[in-house]
Amino acid sequence: MAYTKNQIAYDIIELIRANYKDTDSLSSRQVKYWIDTLRAFFIEQSIYKSPYELSLELVQILDSIELEKVDNSLIEGISSGYSLYQTRIDIPETFREGDNLYTIRSLSAPLIAPNDFKQVPYNLLNKSGSGMYNRNKIFYAIRGNKIILKGDNIPLYINIHGIFTNPDKASLISNPNYTDNDPYPISTKLIELIKDRILARDFKASIVQYEDRNINDVDDTVNPTK
Repeated sequence: MAYTKNQIAYDIIELIRANYKDTDSLSSRQVKYWIDTLRAFFIEQSIYKSPYELSLELVQILDSIELEKVDNSLIEGISSGYSLYQTRIDIPETFREGDNLYTIRSLSAPLIAPNDFKQVPYNLLNKSGSGMYNRNKIFYAIRGNKIILKGDNIPLYINIHGIFTNPDKASLISNPNYTDNDPYPISTKLIELIKDRILARDFKASIVQYEDRNINDVDDTVNPTK
């Protein structure tokens, strides 16, 4: 089931009104900030559990991200003689997993099998692809806000399937007209965890203060019928 941030915020405000008398000072922007912050908190908490599984409902797809060829000499730790490309735009921050990997779930491109892309830690990118059985693969790693790709026959554009710490930034890349009335990457279980945490007695609204992240087209209404 697809949820919007407005729907989730509206439900939370109604729950707070039903449980507490004073809600006059509660703004929809504050509640939406709690949703983003607690979503990230619970995802990170899940990652550090063993074993863990992240719902596919958290994955967002950045379509047709252009790649550009880069000079090997400008990339630290990479030997010459390899074809290197990187994403032309900055990629929104992802969550860090074990062994210096990140929550990029997969890359895809026309005429390339999904299994031909393989994520590796950045410090192993230089050595990757030198074996007899993997030399035809395209290896990639996260370096700062870029995805670096190494291999032969690298496409001009890729689709990035990832779980991002700020889903609004990711949504705005694929859809510049994105608003809080559009689908928000979250699971039903995660929504319930967020609601329970906000309604907990020890949840202090004053601790989690709203910070303006300069996201365009933020919809400040929380009535999902509008």
